[in-house]
Amino acid sequence: MLDRRSWSVYGFVFLMIRRPPRSTQSRSSAASDVYKRQASDSAQARFNDAAANLNNLAVQKDKASAAVNSLTAQYEALADKQSEEALSVKAALDAAAADLANQQQALSAAKATYDAEKQAVLSDSAKRQLELAQVPSSLSVQSAKEDLARGRDGVTAPISGVVTSLSAVPGSSAAAYGPLCTIQSLSDVYVDVALSRYDLEKVKPGQSAVVTTLGRTYTGTVASIDAMATAGASATGTATAYVHAKVQLDAPDGDIKLGLEANVVIATGEAKGVLSLPISAVNTDVSGQFCYVVENGAAVRRDVKTGLSSDTQVEIASGISAGDEVILNPQDVTEGMAVSSDPAAAAQMPADAGMGAVMMG
Repeated sequence: MLDRRSWSVYGFVFLMIRRPPRSTQSRSSAASDVYKRQASDSAQARFNDAAANLNNLAVQKDKASAAVNSLTAQYEALADKQSEEALSVKAALDAAAADLANQQQALSAAKATYDAEKQAVLSDSAKRQLELAQVPSSLSVQSAKEDLARGRDGVTAPISGVVTSLSAVPGSSAAAYGPLCTIQSLSDVYVDVALSRYDLEKVKPGQSAVVTTLGRTYTGTVASIDAMATAGASATGTATAYVHAKVQLDAPDGDIKLGLEANVVIATGEAKGVLSLPISAVNTDVSGQFCYVVENGAAVRRDVKTGLSSDTQVEIASGISAGDEVILNPQDVTEGMAVSSDPAAAAQMPADAGMGAVMMG
């Protein structure tokens, strides 16, 4: 809980009154003006001293009041009021209260002196000027009263969300215009994604994404991609660079925990009505990509061109036609090798026939 401190506000105006010069004066009149000016300067000096003393005493009084408030809070926080620590704090509190009373008495006396010197130095015209000059001070006092009223009403945030950091300390004074806490909105949630240089070639702003966290799935869109890479470490510990992208969630809710990791799948492309094979069916050598198909019971190499791919499937753009029998696990297959999808038929073949039981699709 933030305590509220009371402040004494005083407005002081230092005003020098001078008589405008006349074009023609007698010597006696000039001497009279000099005398009056000296008297005015003397009164002005006394007024300035009184104002400075009043300002200094006001500061001292505020410090004494703050000391009393602090010691009062310490004393009230002690459970055992008869303990040695409590008695020591109580003694200090009594001394601070006595000092505050003395400061208040001195301040009252200084205020009376200030008022008297002000009346001595100011003419009727200067009084009107002083009233005008005190308008900013009055506005400052009014502004301070309004700030205090708003503080008593409590603090409200312009948005709803989750408090992610707290700067305010219970029992301390809140600085004007200082941050009390940080609130993160749950209506505008982004997921930070680190893209390798291989992923970066395929990811573009505007692509749809699926985000999974804490067992819940959300849809989103790639909102932005950083223009500069940042250094990082790969899963093997080697140094690498990543480019960060932001995925904005379409409909975040209160179940999201900010700062947790999430699994993100970005749809980098879509192909409908195309041929596709499991990634394991496509091989690569110095000549390019190829598959093994079955023709007349033997494995035959077929060069292919691929398109879009996912974690499990790859698009076949050319080289394979619908209805072709493709060997899905060609690790031990060579071209011309006799193959069969029936394990029983392969077991009946002679050992030197080169027959293998493979999965075909």
